[in-house]
Amino acid sequence: MDLSSITNKYSLNFGNKTDVGRVREGNEDYMASFQTKIGHIFIVCDGMGGHTSGEIASRLAVERLKEYLENNSESSKSTKQLLLESLENANQAIIDKTIESPEYKGMGTTCVILAIKSGVAYYANVGDSRIYIIRNGIIYQITKDQTFVQTLIDQGHINYDEAEIHPRKNELVQALGINERIVPEINEVALRIFKGDKFILCSDGLSGMINDNEIFGIVKANEPVTASNLLVSAANDKGGTDNITVQVISIIEGDILPVDMKNIPPVGALDKNTEIKFTKSITGNTTREISDYPINEKESKNNSKMILSLLALFILIIFISFYFLFFNKSVSDINIISHSESSNDSSNIENVNNETNGKILNDFLSKIYLGNAENYPKVEEFENIEIDTIEYTDKNGNMTRISYNQLLKILKIMNLNLRNILLQIIY
Repeated sequence: MDLSSITNKYSLNFGNKTDVGRVREGNEDYMASFQTKIGHIFIVCDGMGGHTSGEIASRLAVERLKEYLENNSESSKSTKQLLLESLENANQAIIDKTIESPEYKGMGTTCVILAIKSGVAYYANVGDSRIYIIRNGIIYQITKDQTFVQTLIDQGHINYDEAEIHPRKNELVQALGINERIVPEINEVALRIFKGDKFILCSDGLSGMINDNEIFGIVKANEPVTASNLLVSAANDKGGTDNITVQVISIIEGDILPVDMKNIPPVGALDKNTEIKFTKSITGNTTREISDYPINEKESKNNSKMILSLLALFILIIFISFYFLFFNKSVSDINIISHSESSNDSSNIENVNNETNGKILNDFLSKIYLGNAENYPKVEEFENIEIDTIEYTDKNGNMTRISYNQLLKILKIMNLNLRNILLQIIY
């Protein structure tokens, strides 16, 4: 972004309000606005943890953020770096508090922070408190919620409209004070601000009760103080099931929005109109279901390895059958299937001649190749064949050992058809 045309002349006014709502007994939200060398700072935190601990977490976070930014605003570090470090500092302060006072264990807070200076803005968030910007008659959400449903959106399982009514919409995947390491969402590129821009910072007590269009209508038609009061009233009118906190900032003087940028969303704005993208299940059916978050990465890798090993085993069986049936008639003896209990005693391995071998393989393969997950034959249905354990060794020397009955069980659970799998692989 070309910053050379940005003037340092800008001015703003703002209003804010916090309210306990209609249901909660105490207000666990906390906010602040102050000025430092890196610009005007606005913060909204939404505490959690029950009793008074949520209130302690949100207040402590704001105090530490303010202290850190005021003490380090004259350093040579970038605004982005200072915001990240201030959030890390606040996160550690809450963790330290829970160690000092075990009765507060489990407390935490969301946090959203906005810094405006010299015609640009930086912002960051942890959790699901939000920042919106209204520009040229359109409202944009510029922070991304760190929630379970947002992961579903990012993966293409649901869209934003469905996320608003999802039963797990309030589940966070990050918050200050919960884990030693946090990964805040932050704008990588400075957001240029223009005269007429309006920012809204809020806890989910607002965004969870009234939609983006309602927020837009109130803020667009009113100056910041009045807008803040009306937004809280609107959320309470819808039920006020949570604490409600909002800050509205209006850029009243500054650079004029260029004509060629009027219909371009601000950098970092979310596209809430993106169509849903469905994923495919292993059976080919469309699905929106995923496993509980977070996914067990080790278990997922092990399942994938098992599936690949089974498919490789099937291909190996087919290859061996064709090889011995058509290309290796001169071989007098081969080892078809070994028992798991046979150890290394060669006397327990049954050797058969070419003619018998061909019949056995033909019988075995014809039965399982044309089967499906519901009617693969049991071991007893095979003539002249005893199957206890099937072993497969891949090219890297990794061995997979599985009983025939276990193999059938997996096939049934996965609803696989061996014939279709082989046809897809071969062709």
